[in-house]
Amino acid sequence: MAHKIKTTAALVLAAREAGDGTQILTLLTADLGLIFARAQGLRELKSKLRYSLQLFSLVNVSLVRGRETWRVTNAEPQTSFAFADDSRLTLAARSASLLTRLVRGEEAHPELFAEYKNGLDFLARNSLPVEPLRIYELIWVLRLLHRLGYIEKRRELSPLLDFSDWSAAVLVQPKAIQESAIEMINQALHHSHL
Repeated sequence: MAHKIKTTAALVLAAREAGDGTQILTLLTADLGLIFARAQGLRELKSKLRYSLQLFSLVNVSLVRGRETWRVTNAEPQTSFAFADDSRLTLAARSASLLTRLVRGEEAHPELFAEYKNGLDFLARNSLPVEPLRIYELIWVLRLLHRLGYIEKRRELSPLLDFSDWSAAVLVQPKAIQESAIEMINQALHHSHL
C-alpha cells in the first residue's frame, strides 16, 4: 500500500527521546495544525535530518501518516531562530509549552502559525532588556490566545491585537493596557481549565 506524503511548513516546538536515536517532535504546521511526528534515527550522526530539525527552526517537512502518529520522511531547513541568551530561549520555550497545552486536534490554523512564526522572528532579531521582554511576552501570549479563540477582541486591547508587524514601538504600552491584558490572559487560562 502506497503512503501519501504530505509536505508543509513547520516550526519545531519541542523534541523528546523515544529510544534508539528516534525523537518525537512537536510541530506547529501551516496545514495540519499542531502534530506529533516521529523522526527515526534523528540523533544519530549519519542522520540526514539531524541539522534540519533543530528546536525553534522553520522547515519544509514531508510527513507520512502512520497508524498512530506522523513520521518525518524529509525536511528542508528554511530558518533557524537562534537565541543568543537564555532569557529569549526561555520565553520561546514557555510559549511553545503554552501552545502544546492549548491546541487540541489536528486542524489547519494558518493565522496561528503565522503569528507564532512572526513572534519567533522578532524575538530572534532583537535583544531586549528585561522590561520590554516582559511586555513582549505579554503581547505575544495575548495574540496567541486571541488566535486560538480564548480572548475576544475588545476595544482597549485593539492596539495589541491589530498590528501586522512586530516592531519596538509596539512594546511601549501604557500600564492600564498592560494590566487589562494580564487580566484577560489570566481569565482565558482559568477558563481553559489547563
